[in-house]
Amino acid sequence: MHIGSASLGIPGSLHLGGYDQSRVIGDVSAQSYNSGSFPIELFDINLGVAEGGSAWSYSNKTGLLGQGNSSMTSSLTVIVDPTNPYIYLPQSSCDAIAAELPVTYQPDYGLYFWDISDPQYKKIVTSPSYLAFRFSKNSLNNEDITIKVPFALLNLTLEAPLVETPTQYFPCMATNSTPVLGRAFLQAAFVGVNWLHSGKWFLAQAPGPDASFIVNTATMDESNPSVSGSSSSWEDTWKRQWVALPKASTDTRNGTDSPSDTIAPDTGLSTTAKVGIIVGSAIGGALTLAMICGCWIRRRRRQRQNSTDEDIDAMLNENNKNGSQPELVEAPVSEWKQLHELDPDLQRYEMASWQNQVYELGPEKKPIFELDHKRRSQFGPFELPERSSVSRPGFI
Repeated sequence: MHIGSASLGIPGSLHLGGYDQSRVIGDVSAQSYNSGSFPIELFDINLGVAEGGSAWSYSNKTGLLGQGNSSMTSSLTVIVDPTNPYIYLPQSSCDAIAAELPVTYQPDYGLYFWDISDPQYKKIVTSPSYLAFRFSKNSLNNEDITIKVPFALLNLTLEAPLVETPTQYFPCMATNSTPVLGRAFLQAAFVGVNWLHSGKWFLAQAPGPDASFIVNTATMDESNPSVSGSSSSWEDTWKRQWVALPKASTDTRNGTDSPSDTIAPDTGLSTTAKVGIIVGSAIGGALTLAMICGCWIRRRRRQRQNSTDEDIDAMLNENNKNGSQPELVEAPVSEWKQLHELDPDLQRYEMASWQNQVYELGPEKKPIFELDHKRRSQFGPFELPERSSVSRPGFI
């Protein structure tokens, strides 16, 4: 049996003497029924995201079943019952789940109403976010099976006569008795039972609205008393319904911060700006170091000067104690401040005037001649007379 969802177009399925194998995805847990009821051990409840980014600051949060309830042990026995409409859990568990959602508790109804004006509401109910129930598999403590219920199936509507106008609500109701997982849970789960042969009932993940829903009936009898799941992908049966959120640079897993596998978004700084920041930081660091060194050197000098002054003062004090005073002695002027002049008897010599005579070329030395232009014409070139002939060797 699979309840399905009318609002999301998931048709219900109910078979007697067999089951529709297309409604069974992945692993199947088999456990004994008890007087017509279907009990199973619930280990935990957690929030998760099937793909893409998360509507929360984390992608998975566990421990919601026992949160705020120190008396709860490692597991809780619950009953799967299609005759009940809601998910009935301890008040602490409902409050722990509701604390992660944009919902408000309404005591008149015992339910949590969605705050549809909160931007978080749309992100949660339209994205691949889900509420996961982790059960004991095959009644074993060391094996488990998880049934994921997308929040799209937990965005239900109250109508008249319960309310005047249609109101979206989250179907978790507090109970002080045995917790029950009703039809709200069975929208996403397959339940089968073999009343005659095995005494077992079966729980498995059911598909979403994108499944083919082509009936594939498998007979359940003495030779085949159990239920076998298909190899279909549960995520693929929801892909067209979901709107995956973009991944953030970091997320929190199990309530603790951890690096994400995605690439961090660009900070907007260019490579040149980054290089400039690095170079500026290096120069600033060097200047700071130089200032520190300069201050240290000046401090050392002051310490040395102070030390010298202290030594002198100590010496003077010691002399005063001994009754002796240092004498100040002035050097005689006759020794270091004498004035000396040149000997007046020394002779001075000047260069004789005849040693620097200047000579000029006289006109009588070499006469100046003017070139006769007539003589120059005797050297040609010459032009032959008109009747002159030129004889060449070898020609007649």
